[in-house]
Amino acid sequence: AKFQDYTTKSLRFQLPPTSNLKNPVDVIGDARHDRYRAALDAVTADEGVDQVLVVVTPQSMTNLMEIAEVIGEGKQFTDKPVSACLMGLEDVAPAIELLQKKFGVPTYRFPENAMKALTAKAKFGEWVRSPVQEYQQFDVNREGTIGVFDEERRGGRNQLVEIKALEALRHYGFPLVPYSLATSADEAASSAEQIGYPVVMKISGPKILHKTDVGGVRLNLRDAESVRQAYDAIIASVRSKMGQEVEIWGVLIQKMLPPGKEIILGMTRDPRFGPLLMFGLGGIYTEALRDVAFRLAPIRKNVASEMVTSIRSYRLLQGVRGEAPSDTSAIAECLMRLSQFVTDNPNVKELDINPLIVYARGSGAMVADARIILSES
Repeated sequence: AKFQDYTTKSLRFQLPPTSNLKNPVDVIGDARHDRYRAALDAVTADEGVDQVLVVVTPQSMTNLMEIAEVIGEGKQFTDKPVSACLMGLEDVAPAIELLQKKFGVPTYRFPENAMKALTAKAKFGEWVRSPVQEYQQFDVNREGTIGVFDEERRGGRNQLVEIKALEALRHYGFPLVPYSLATSADEAASSAEQIGYPVVMKISGPKILHKTDVGGVRLNLRDAESVRQAYDAIIASVRSKMGQEVEIWGVLIQKMLPPGKEIILGMTRDPRFGPLLMFGLGGIYTEALRDVAFRLAPIRKNVASEMVTSIRSYRLLQGVRGEAPSDTSAIAECLMRLSQFVTDNPNVKELDINPLIVYARGSGAMVADARIILSES
């Protein structure tokens, strides 16, 4: 805080000429209790000060008990939080006990711990004073999602096939990459024409979990003939590596998206606390930086926005080296939809949206892939 003029004048009148009269105030190492009282009274009276930390570094002439009494009494005459930091070990123990037991003053031995506590207190105050927001309820088709889950369970599957995971999310209004399931080469070409080139093709089947390992993925296909050839090649490759009897539903045709920022959204259900949401930058950033944010669902809009801005790499979403800022509002909306999805459906054990491709501000985001695991019961 920057002190008011009247605070500076009061400090100048009562403290030695060598004292620092700006924040933080230095009462000089040889200070007696009366100097601490003068400084504390002046600072707590300043309308620009929200809370006060008194740091005492004991000198040979310091009477810690007298100073502790001054700090405790000063706390009683202000409605602003007053904390103390008495630096030392055994020599400061009696004064700390006095401050804590008689006056209820939060007291620390090291300034780093004190500042962490004061920062947390300030953030909590901001949260308390922030406008109360209702949980946003989107217009969704929960019955449609439940139907997808029931169908998968009847098939003996707790981990949803990708196309089924996308279908479950579609009922909750997530922005999905245009897709279609083709069961022949000609149908694949027709679907690609409708979706628009270039396209991505992925094998789809209940037992095929690692598509790339069995040659089940083709990228950047730009015409109908390439799509037909890719369809036949994918089916042949999967059967040769997994056996001719492997169950294949078809090939998933998806629009190949232009480059954007890769984001990962997720949820794991803690048996004690419930659904825990996760957000972070995807791709190499998730693995290399472990830079993610967690919050318990359900969340409000302000919490979703705070999740986005809380990660260390948020600067990359703001735009660097001439890049346009990313559409963080679209990310926050997806987080709120995810919150509603996992709150409405307690049988969802784990969920990953990876990647969510985010574009420039105002251009939205697209879910490119998803994984959903249901609970056993």
